[in-house]
Amino acid sequence: MTKVIKLKIKEPIAFSSRRIKSYYFSSADYLPAQTIRGAMISTKGDYSLLDSYYTSPAYPVIGKKPSVPSHAFSPAKSRKCKKYLEEKGILERLKKEGEEKLLANYPYSPEAKPKIGDLIYPVGEDEKYNYYEKVEVPSIITQHVAISKKTGSNEGGMLYAYEYKLLDEVWFLASDDLGLKELRIGKGRNRGFGSAEVESVKEVDLDEPKEGDIVYCLSQCLPFFGKTFFDYDFIIGRTELYLGWFTRYDGKLIMGQKPVIKVLSAGSLVKLKKIYDLDYLKPAGLNFMVKISDLGELIKKVM
Repeated sequence: MTKVIKLKIKEPIAFSSRRIKSYYFSSADYLPAQTIRGAMISTKGDYSLLDSYYTSPAYPVIGKKPSVPSHAFSPAKSRKCKKYLEEKGILERLKKEGEEKLLANYPYSPEAKPKIGDLIYPVGEDEKYNYYEKVEVPSIITQHVAISKKTGSNEGGMLYAYEYKLLDEVWFLASDDLGLKELRIGKGRNRGFGSAEVESVKEVDLDEPKEGDIVYCLSQCLPFFGKTFFDYDFIIGRTELYLGWFTRYDGKLIMGQKPVIKVLSAGSLVKLKKIYDLDYLKPAGLNFMVKISDLGELIKKVM
């Protein structure tokens, strides 16, 4: 059984920042797995967990509805539209009909545009379709100044700005809740940012992927890196770069790596040919794969 944890975000959070001169902006509307995992372990204060504890990315909850990354068969209704739709049971159809036959009949209309990895949340359903809208997380910009270690006052030429996201709630999968009630997340924790409290924890029974299954990547996924984690018959998705610290603990030293790896984006679909070890990279926030018939099924399980 996997834990579903929901956090109530009490203050703005800065995370996943990229720098342009003295401006640090957030490049995502969700908390990366490395960020939320690090916050949980740091709050617990048990660094022996670095080798075993894992979490998925933490995605926004909009109006009590969990958001998820869109896949190729939950497209936007048009290129600039914020509304998305998904045929119920579409991933079961993909397994039965195969990649080429199903792709030949998609998208739903000439105007529909697959946008793999866009965060979407449910707004309704009928007998045939699930309906979604795109997540838009507001943000604020705050300026800070570096303090000189020599003078104890502001350092000349060291004014910089951070973008903070105004999240309300987030949800994520984890191997355990660690018994935590509160934690601080992201940058600026010493300046009063990033406070969160655990709102709810529940166990969820997600189907374990098996060889031959069509699986949905809830996180970024990686087939091989030094060793092979899974082989596949086909992938319907896109690639992006994995960036961020990944830490382990050997019993004496905390060791960090900051690899830059090309990975499958969250929302990619994979037909598994052979499974070797899907759990090995979960502490790095990778290879969270779930077997579902459609996104609506996943959302109902984690709500």
